[in-house]
Amino acid sequence: MRLNPESIARASSRHPWRTVGVWLVIFVLAGASSSALLGSALTTDIDFTNTPEAKEAQQILEQRRLEQDLVTENWVIAGPDEGAVEDPAFVEDVNSVLQDLNALGKDVVTYAPPAFPLPADVAQDSETAPMGPIPSENGQAVLFTVIMTGNVDDAADHVDEVGKIREEASTGGVQAFILGDATSTEDFKKISEEDLRFGESIGIVAAIIVLIVVFGALIAGVTPIIMAVFAISVTLGIVALIGQIWKFTFFAPNLISMMGLAVGIDYSLFIVSRYREERRKGEDKVHAIGRSGATANRAVFFSGMTVVIALSGMLLVPTTIFRGLAGGAIIVVLVSVAASMTLLPAVLNLLGTPAKRVGSDWLDWPWMSRTANALSLLGMIVVASVVATIASAVGAPNGLVAVAGLIGFVAAAVGLTRWLRRDASWLSRRIRHEQIEQGRPGGFWDRASRAVMARPVISLLLSASFLIVLSLPFWFQAHPEDDGRGIKQGLSGITTLPDDIQTKQAFLALVKYFPKAGANAPAQVVILGSPDDPQVQQGIETLTAEVADDPSLGAPAEPRASEDGSVTLLDIPLAGEATDVQSEAAVEAIRDLRGTYVPEAFGGTGVRVLVGGDTAFITDFFDVSSDYTPLIIVIVLSLSFILLTVVFRSLVVPAKAIVMNLLSVGAAYGAIVLVFQKGGPAIGKTIADAFGFQQTDAIEAWLPLFLFSILFGLSMDYHVFLLTRIREEYDKSRDNAEAVTYGLRTTGGIITGAAIIMVAVFAGFAAGRLTALEEMGFGLAIAVLIDATIVRSILVPSAMKLLGDRNWYLPKWLQWLPDLDVEGHVEAQRPVLVPEAQPVGVRDEA
Repeated sequence: MRLNPESIARASSRHPWRTVGVWLVIFVLAGASSSALLGSALTTDIDFTNTPEAKEAQQILEQRRLEQDLVTENWVIAGPDEGAVEDPAFVEDVNSVLQDLNALGKDVVTYAPPAFPLPADVAQDSETAPMGPIPSENGQAVLFTVIMTGNVDDAADHVDEVGKIREEASTGGVQAFILGDATSTEDFKKISEEDLRFGESIGIVAAIIVLIVVFGALIAGVTPIIMAVFAISVTLGIVALIGQIWKFTFFAPNLISMMGLAVGIDYSLFIVSRYREERRKGEDKVHAIGRSGATANRAVFFSGMTVVIALSGMLLVPTTIFRGLAGGAIIVVLVSVAASMTLLPAVLNLLGTPAKRVGSDWLDWPWMSRTANALSLLGMIVVASVVATIASAVGAPNGLVAVAGLIGFVAAAVGLTRWLRRDASWLSRRIRHEQIEQGRPGGFWDRASRAVMARPVISLLLSASFLIVLSLPFWFQAHPEDDGRGIKQGLSGITTLPDDIQTKQAFLALVKYFPKAGANAPAQVVILGSPDDPQVQQGIETLTAEVADDPSLGAPAEPRASEDGSVTLLDIPLAGEATDVQSEAAVEAIRDLRGTYVPEAFGGTGVRVLVGGDTAFITDFFDVSSDYTPLIIVIVLSLSFILLTVVFRSLVVPAKAIVMNLLSVGAAYGAIVLVFQKGGPAIGKTIADAFGFQQTDAIEAWLPLFLFSILFGLSMDYHVFLLTRIREEYDKSRDNAEAVTYGLRTTGGIITGAAIIMVAVFAGFAAGRLTALEEMGFGLAIAVLIDATIVRSILVPSAMKLLGDRNWYLPKWLQWLPDLDVEGHVEAQRPVLVPEAQPVGVRDEA
């Protein structure tokens, strides 16, 4: 047996229970794996697989034992008024917190200050004295540092215990705040998980409604969602296993769910649609599964491979966050393809019947029954009202979702009333009529494509110009605080968290009461020389004087030397807004150290100096991302061009698809900068406010490369499905214009439904509270919307009309390429029993 999509589909459908059983076993094992291991497979750390300056500095410090991997938490306890530190009651409150922390034991807390004020012996200890408690300048608050036991994950297990002490201390006008790696990580994870649940609920509800409307049947509508759930669950189990040796970023589950819903539903949607189309032509279920396997399954396979190629570019970036995101996304795409090509044919066989008539399959239930129709719509009403209630309870950013839920409630109620009042299934008849009429000239998509091709030059120029204009903010939008133009990259940091999150409140309190106290993650100036070297001593003195007037840098600590005297470490705390190590201010402070202060202090001495620390890691991450982006883009475009050239046996079609996808990606970039980055036109702020988005000084540094990989792959999905239908008709008719029209009218409704589902899924994640997810969800949603409307409906038909038969140009010297026949072997088609309308519009000139 030849191994191809058709043979796999037929084999799976011949043994449906065996196939379903295997997938159920995999599903259960994956669930057990993710439940037990997923938490330990995720991390918030960013690491490099190469050696930039920050990592080299860290390695030197570890080798010379100058670096201790400590998990610290900054505590700020503020009284009601200035001078509170002199109030015995406030002092007692602070000491009560310290006693409770020390009472947790060494398994939880390695060190906490013994008392406030510090005992004389502790105050004279150079290691413990800087850890406080230290009173603020106005005497209203105290700051001290607690060392947690173990690593960040160990400390995270005890965040609730520490948090309970903080809550008990925040009474009677006294406020306690905690800021550190463990607490901030838990806050980010908590928000991420809540946003994940909310985004999934919005995506699934929207998918159910759209699929039921597209298919006109409840079972057919739910089937793609089952495939997506299988793909997501299995992927999370695989990630949990792989994560024991290769950590994934804690954003990975969000991305896996988002991508799984999007591609899992889309791939199943196209296959189920093609299967039902073959059934409407009078084929028995086995032959219909075989035909859909030879056509839609094959298109799904090549579409999935295109997405994998686009995502694989991120694997080349030497950072764990990109590789973790790419790994999770690639796995869910591969699992979705596998489920669509094996599990779905088996399910279609089980839901099918031997009869050769429309509506005979269980897949078409329950649109044949008026009672079932009413119950289905009643279910929509209940779902819409529940979504509205949940969205309203969440708050501001999701207020628009609540309105959408209420609109859905009213619309469904009106539909149900009309349904029951009429003693007939008007919606069922309408949907079934549209399904039977699929492929007939004269419908909406037929008229739209012919209208575009009647004026191809104007259509092409207007649509391309619109996308180019929309991309302009990416290149030219003014920066809020400098003279720069275009996108400004950074990390959103703590300041973009919601105001009710404790981590943000702690950060604001630290900046307010201790603006020059610095953070737990100082800039680490690693000097490859002895502190006794006169040149090193002079350099340290000069550097100390230079940073004294910088509001983002505090006073350097005492230099520390390695045991062999070969390395000197000078810690310079980050202060003010730079206390947030992910902030733009912190990154600029590192750049100033590397580019100005260190060269001026040590220039000409021959002493090598490195600047490391957490913020230096982030700075290097920005630089690596920028350096690798052009290379990744070139590699992805090249591989995609080669694959599409082989699939469609044309040089023009892949080149055109790549240009159009770049236009849609560029438009998405421009929309993100316009809406989320400060400094742009007022309309950007208006849109952000309308959707509850928070504008920031900079766009997430990882987002452009990440979005390019995701969007390029997803955009190719629609191109592959559309172009395969166009090529199928062109091979039969050799008429380019009619082939384009045929492709659009046969895929228009399905691709539009798939796009609406994707937009709903991505919009659900954009409605979250993390700025990074808002930017990602919005960018993906707007790009898919553009691709499914402007690109597919206007750019594709107008460009293909102008190019005519040249669309399928393949030079003689490439004729040796294999003919993959992406739509499968062409069989004699049985006529569809509908009246044949006359072609409308223009045809290509001979």
